[in-house]
Amino acid sequence: MLRVIHRYRKPLMLVLLLIFVVKYFRKSKYSPDASQIAYLSPFKTNHDKSKPDHTRFESRIVAVGDLHGDLNHALRVLRLAGVIDSSNQWAGKKTVLVQTGDIVDRGKDTILLYELMDQLRTQARSAGGAVVSLLGNHEYMNALGDWRYVTKEDISTFGGTENRRKIISTNGWIGKTWIANYSVAARVPHPLGFPHLSHIASNFTSFQPSKEPSNDPFLSTATAFVHGGITPEYAALGISEINQIGASFLYRALDGKLPYRHLPPDTPSKEAQFYAEHGPLWERTYALDDEDVVCDTIDRATKLLNVKRLVMGHTPQFEGITSRCGSKILLIDTGISSAYGGPLTAIEIEYSQTLIGQNKFNTTWSENEAVNALEEGKPKTLLFHSERVVNLTYS
Repeated sequence: MLRVIHRYRKPLMLVLLLIFVVKYFRKSKYSPDASQIAYLSPFKTNHDKSKPDHTRFESRIVAVGDLHGDLNHALRVLRLAGVIDSSNQWAGKKTVLVQTGDIVDRGKDTILLYELMDQLRTQARSAGGAVVSLLGNHEYMNALGDWRYVTKEDISTFGGTENRRKIISTNGWIGKTWIANYSVAARVPHPLGFPHLSHIASNFTSFQPSKEPSNDPFLSTATAFVHGGITPEYAALGISEINQIGASFLYRALDGKLPYRHLPPDTPSKEAQFYAEHGPLWERTYALDDEDVVCDTIDRATKLLNVKRLVMGHTPQFEGITSRCGSKILLIDTGISSAYGGPLTAIEIEYSQTLIGQNKFNTTWSENEAVNALEEGKPKTLLFHSERVVNLTYS
């Protein structure tokens, strides 16, 4: 028998090798690995099989309301939220920080606050996080030369009125950073960096949700942010169009002669309407009207924006962060500045996806989201929590 095997050893080795190759390719074809995972095929994973399998993904958003010229209180709030350290350097890692406007007026620290935001924006980006900066009605008031709430101490930090006007113009550094780094509204999607949805993994804000694939199971988990409010009429325009109108009006205000009586000459009607009572900068309906009215309004607005909630500043809530309509409305201007004397607060949105099941056809994930109110001197308060199971199928 041994002699027979020895005599035919080469053909036998070839047969064994052929059997191994066939089995290998059959396994490769019918046993999908992570590189084949997708959700209804449009979403391709960016997962690298050479790296350890990922079974949990997390993201964190922090939002801070009106700061109004008070650097000290702003720093205390940012430390409270864990996004800066004791040296005022970025410590938030991959956190997304959203500031909802009205950095300027009522205090003396305008220059220092905008310098801080520019610094943190760069540091956050290097750490994998982001700083999303919004414009409030007071930024536009200053661009228009409406300085009713500017303090003498603030003007002196600029070196006088003339220098302040130059710095807050299209040729000045504050005007330039507003144009380059600030918008009127933002839509921050979940999950940030989740590998099965690589089309949004590198974007911290999404301005055109209607152009995102409608079968994205995470599309409506996003949160929208604005200074005043977004009515259903503006929601129908979309975040991108709101920001385009706002950018055009901002440049027009910064580029002309100051001060204006109200609006720059030849301001188009859509820009004038944008700056009116129910535009995104001045809207107060969500804060002041009865819930019987605003809950229906916010339902329509959030559906149009494909978001879970709308986070706003502008209208002070001196008792602390206010949640309305099942946390679809979050009001985060609590009078942080010493000009108001309100509580020092921020909100935190914690989001996670945890792998709970996997087979050759799909992966199953547990999605968790918690919205917390942070207030100096008080324990964290849970405002909203949701949990659901999401299935992602192999393509």
